[in-house]
Amino acid sequence: MRSVAVGLPGWTTSTVPRWVPNLPFLDGVPLAESVGERLGASCTLLNDAQATLLAERSEGVLRGRRSAVLVALGTGIGGAVLLEGRIVRGHHGCAGSFGWLPVSAEAPDPHHGGWEQAASGAALESAGQPWGGAAGSSPPPGGATTPRTR
Repeated sequence: MRSVAVGLPGWTTSTVPRWVPNLPFLDGVPLAESVGERLGASCTLLNDAQATLLAERSEGVLRGRRSAVLVALGTGIGGAVLLEGRIVRGHHGCAGSFGWLPVSAEAPDPHHGGWEQAASGAALESAGQPWGGAAGSSPPPGGATTPRTR
């Protein structure tokens, strides 16, 4: 193996994660250097949604496409933009961070994006708790149930 890429949520340069919301202990760590040394290969870092889009373009449903948009729904909401064969990274490498798009004029938490607060995996899990969902649980067999009264 000559090279490896590591996809991380949040904002990263090619060598150092700058803001990894789910793994804050990685912020500012020279991760590419550390991984590269351990594996004996060059290492580059990129946003996880950008990595997914590149993989789909190379090996998946986007093979042969020159432009595409990917929305990544998970713990948060991320995304990536491919334009004329190149990933659009933006000035700070955060282009495609769709979870930060506003969904209303009121922002309950300015440290998290509006769409992410409303529709991420974490938000949907929280919203499902009145219907009997528990943190980390799977949906019941057969789909949703009606809300429980207490």
